[in-house]
Amino acid sequence: MLDKFEVLRKAETYVVNRQFGRAISEYRSLLESKGEDPAILNTLGDLLLKNKQQAEALERAKGYQVRFDDHDWSLNGREDTP
Repeated sequence: MLDKFEVLRKAETYVVNRQFGRAISEYRSLLESKGEDPAILNTLGDLLLKNKQQAEALERAKGYQVRFDDHDWSLNGREDTP
């Protein structure tokens, strides 16, 4: 099982060292393991932009918007339930 906090720590180290490709790989592994977390998706999009992968970032953003428009997400990235 993937340890989310260990992966985030490793990804942050890559970001600090401007190794965006490696950080992107870590965030993608989180998405595969943990599912669609809005905070992870947002960070992945930001990293794609920093890594000059604008087309992929835009395509992902469009897809995420469609999937999340039907939900009410709180600031902590969890879905609010009525």
